[in-house]
Amino acid sequence: AQRIYSQKESIRSSEQVQDEDIGICEKLQRGLSSRNCQPGPYVPSLEHGKYYFHQLLAEDISGHKKSAGQ
Repeated sequence: AQRIYSQKESIRSSEQVQDEDIGICEKLQRGLSSRNCQPGPYVPSLEHGKYYFHQLLAEDISGHKKSAGQ
């Protein structure tokens, strides 16, 4: 049987996720601010969507469409 959540439970769950996200973002920001963090190239195995988005953006800005594989 499928459990139906009350509005109160849903809000509590949402707040828990948001609190966890805040903690993760704060730790990430501290890491990005450290002297050991150096920006680098995309990590193709992890950032397909980001790379694809930036390729589309570059094509749009330049007005030139790149062929697949470039």
